[in-house]
Amino acid sequence: MIELKKLNNHPYIEIRPEDVSNQALDEIISDMKSPLGRVSKNRNNELIDELKSATLLMPPTDIGEDMIESRENGIFLTVFCDIDKYYDYYYDEDSIPNVYAFRDICNLILLEPKGFPSSFGGIIINPGNEDFTVSIAMMEDISGKSTDEKQNHSTVELKKLRGKLNRDKNLSRFISKSRRFNFGKFIKQASKTYMFTYFVSIDDLSPHADDGVINLDGLKGNIFIVDEHNLKCAIMFSSEKLMEPTLSFYKKRGRNIYSQIIDLKTMTDFILKYNLDAVILEYAHNDVIIEKEYFEEYMDKIKKLNKNKSDYSNYAFIV
Repeated sequence: MIELKKLNNHPYIEIRPEDVSNQALDEIISDMKSPLGRVSKNRNNELIDELKSATLLMPPTDIGEDMIESRENGIFLTVFCDIDKYYDYYYDEDSIPNVYAFRDICNLILLEPKGFPSSFGGIIINPGNEDFTVSIAMMEDISGKSTDEKQNHSTVELKKLRGKLNRDKNLSRFISKSRRFNFGKFIKQASKTYMFTYFVSIDDLSPHADDGVINLDGLKGNIFIVDEHNLKCAIMFSSEKLMEPTLSFYKKRGRNIYSQIIDLKTMTDFILKYNLDAVILEYAHNDVIIEKEYFEEYMDKIKKLNKNKSDYSNYAFIV
């Protein structure tokens, strides 16, 4: 019997199950499962890239063995790309799925092997629809690649970049002086540098800090979202100083909230992946609201301008 205690009933990140969407992953899986589908090396690489960044739905642990699918080649945990496919399989509308990052599903399985029987084969994505299996071997391969990519940044490097961003006033001046905000000019300016956002966790991450820097490998949390003007918004700042009032507000209310360095492409991916309505620049200061449609329209340009940027999304700072 699979040991399910390790899968707690708290959502992995502060994203509602109904907001989880993996359209690109869905399309790749459907294509690969189709009789005429493409299973080329490039297609397989696209699958791996999407899985690395995927956030998936898992049933709550209180349904016990119903979390498991038995197949000829073993037994598998069930996971889903979106809420519709979850309820296609679990008909009980009172069953509320949990939200987990794919990499942490991998960590759960690979780092806690004693909790799983010898016949355990991995996970099955969208059972009842695409029935796409990800084997233990594939999870090890993907998890290994993800770890290699994420461990390139030292504490010294991160603190140096953090200080440089906090001293640089160019982007802040551009945002504050733009009477009629020009998004095309903004992405050119923002793509020359990085910005800050909030990172929130259900756990206190300070014990994991190294000189104020937290490596988020295997830890719970994600970019913080606010409801503003009836919009679901992510937030970006040109400096941590501008974040202080809001950070203080949420910390006084018991939030485990940190700062994080982010580039424009990573934020764009986050907005589109979770179907957010907008981004707010300089929240509670300049309050520039940029609706999702701009990120969709300029997505190719944003990717091009930020293609050589390092990804610092696996780190956060004590503030």
